[in-house]
Amino acid sequence: IAVVVTKLDKSPASAERFAEIRGKLEPFLKSCGYHGEASVQWLLASGISGDNVVAPPAPHSPLGWFDGPTVVQAIDRFALARHSREGALRVPVFAVASTKPGGGGEAVV
Repeated sequence: IAVVVTKLDKSPASAERFAEIRGKLEPFLKSCGYHGEASVQWLLASGISGDNVVAPPAPHSPLGWFDGPTVVQAIDRFALARHSREGALRVPVFAVASTKPGGGGEAVV
């Protein structure tokens, strides 16, 4: 899982605030089954300036202290899930719509 913390480019003590947010979320994530650095990537990004989304933040940027991976690098690190080709095909059903006036024909969406 990747946890992306945003809006810290406006905080004067963003490194301390990032550590505080991480400290508050880690117990919750552990209770959900995400244990250790191998299962959680902690990221920092700014949507307005684009810092650390594709390229690392510049040293003079408010997020220049962050030395972790960018959001794109974190996404590239995700391992693909392996699925058995021998098992049943399961497709989620979002809605069932009538295809004939008055009912009778149904289409799965």
